[in-house]
Amino acid sequence: MPCFIAGDMKALTYKQMIQYSLAQNTFLRINNYNIAIKTKRQTGNTTASYYVFKEGEQMLYKQGQFLLTQNDPGNAALYQSVVKV
Repeated sequence: MPCFIAGDMKALTYKQMIQYSLAQNTFLRINNYNIAIKTKRQTGNTTASYYVFKEGEQMLYKQGQFLLTQNDPGNAALYQSVVKV
């Protein structure tokens, strides 16, 4: 996965760059966690729980997913939310 798509975007203010990088990192962190949990659940560990969003994180998660998909369309499949099992 790319590291810092927001850094490739042009004409961003410093505040926008910080916001977008936070959103991107939030999506990647939560999605990677959920991928690990999905793998555990598929191997029989039913006690593993998916990530529970904290206040404000779901908006950042969706924004990060949008930014990654928009700015890296060739890898858009990597940015799909985990289908929970």
